[in-house]
Amino acid sequence: MQQSKPFDPASKSKSRFLVRARSSGETLYCDETDSLVDLLESAARNRVSLDGADLPERDLAGANLPGIDLSGAELSHADLSRANLSGADLAAASLVGAYLIDANLEAADLMRTDLSGANLAGARLHRANLGGAELVGAILKNVDMSYCNVDGCNLAGADLEGANLLGTNLLRAIKDKVAEHETERREDIRRLVFNPAYAIIVQVILMGVQVVALLLAGPFQLFWFVGVTVVNVYFMFYRSMWWVLGLIWQTVFLGLLWTLARVSITGH
Repeated sequence: MQQSKPFDPASKSKSRFLVRARSSGETLYCDETDSLVDLLESAARNRVSLDGADLPERDLAGANLPGIDLSGAELSHADLSRANLSGADLAAASLVGAYLIDANLEAADLMRTDLSGANLAGARLHRANLGGAELVGAILKNVDMSYCNVDGCNLAGADLEGANLLGTNLLRAIKDKVAEHETERREDIRRLVFNPAYAIIVQVILMGVQVVALLLAGPFQLFWFVGVTVVNVYFMFYRSMWWVLGLIWQTVFLGLLWTLARVSITGH
């Protein structure tokens, strides 16, 4: 088996597996007599970085890959059952729908890794870093997730039956996700509030209701003016100049309405 050498085009026809690393530029290949598992195990032993490697749907069951660098790799639907990935760098890798049954992922870096729909039944994740990882719908039955970092981890719909969660605070994952959604919601509101078209439409509606309130006369007019002021002041807390101008305009508009009403009643 050959490794960590420039790819020889002449040997391409007899090469069954090609593995190229994205940033390091490493190109590994093996002959038909060799296996992909042997190739990757050799890379792990020699600390060859395979970041960004394209290995979807590969059969890597039982591979011995401790400490291997597969950060950002494409491993969707790959079979890594019983594989030894202890201390491996799988940060930002795609393992969507992958099989990691009884795999050893102790102290592995799985930060921002997409494990949606993956089967990790019986896997060992002791002290693994799952910060920001996607585990939506993942099977985590009887998994050892003791002392894991799950900050910002998305476990929506995950099956945690029989999982060992000693020392792992799932509330951190839930709270971080809730905070993230709340931040997104607030940003959506701010974008809407800062939209001048939205502010103008609201002001036109308020003007129309003020006209109706004037026609009704009585204390309702004062009540509505207070309501208009409250609406504009509330949105002013978002520090939008449009709503400051809106408050000024509504005050002026109210004064004009009262002036016109007085003129129409008194005749001068």
